[in-house]
Amino acid sequence: MAGTRQLSPILLPLRQHDRMGRTTGKSGTTASTHAEQGTEVTIASMLDSPRQDDGYFGPGSATWKVIAHPAALNVGGGVAVLLQVLDPGEMRHLSRTTIAAEGGAAAESRFKRTGAYLITVNFGDRAHADAAAAHVDRLHERSVHTDPETGVVTKAKTDEWMRWTHNTFVWGALTAAVAYGLELTPEERDRFVAEQHRCAELLHVPGPLPGTWAELDRAIQEKGDRDAALILPAADIALSLRRPGGDGPLRRWIARNTQYGLLALLPEWALRLYGIDRLDDRRIRSGRRWMGRFMRLAARNRTMDRLIADAAEEATVHPYQRIRTGAGAAGRQAQPA
Repeated sequence: MAGTRQLSPILLPLRQHDRMGRTTGKSGTTASTHAEQGTEVTIASMLDSPRQDDGYFGPGSATWKVIAHPAALNVGGGVAVLLQVLDPGEMRHLSRTTIAAEGGAAAESRFKRTGAYLITVNFGDRAHADAAAAHVDRLHERSVHTDPETGVVTKAKTDEWMRWTHNTFVWGALTAAVAYGLELTPEERDRFVAEQHRCAELLHVPGPLPGTWAELDRAIQEKGDRDAALILPAADIALSLRRPGGDGPLRRWIARNTQYGLLALLPEWALRLYGIDRLDDRRIRSGRRWMGRFMRLAARNRTMDRLIADAAEEATVHPYQRIRTGAGAAGRQAQPA
């Protein structure tokens, strides 16, 4: 449908490995060209500026285990977005500031940058995580809208919106990872929720925040009874959910099953608001089954240690913000990746 905004979940590249175990792109090279800045980041440049530490989480953390799973960002990111736009105030502000000015390519770029940010803060060293968070925080500071008729000022850094955005990501990532293959103990789920408070602190998200999985799930479920709503700026997303796109029968089939696999994770109140609560159960089951197969394919031949190593390397080679290091640098200075 012309003019309909298609849902673009955070899709991180499925990468290959050469014989030395180095991460490569689809072309088989070890270099990546950053189109926006025209700069090239290679394995060699990574070695010239090695990781300073294991970041805010590190080996053994629940965060590394959850976020490294292919479904956490690829599926959970989409779930988070679908929940975020059901906060009417947050969606109205976004439609007046950022989203309204973006086309399909810009929106796709935004989701990729969001994926790079999440990988960096969760797997990058502390310097790069700090730089990424500082950059995003500045963007949020500048996201201000003044109503031309009433003079009312709204800001992206509204406490309730910041908490909702944080909670939806944590809930979406954990829900998707567990639904599509990750085995976690109840203690590990609670630990992941608590560890993610550090990511909230980096963006100055105010408390109180859920400290356990039960508290987080309750916060998500209670939103539907409190103030969730589907307003006009989000209507295009609702339409795209009813009509998954794609060029050609194969792409449409993949789009439908991917989307159904994502929708299977949404709370019932969200499905009702989107008008798809009566979606055929058979389709949902099929989508969930195929999404599980897609995620297993993404993780094929990679142990959890390999998945974590890949994510850590991604954060090092392609950080959201690159830090200048070396004797010639006067302290650390952030540069766009």
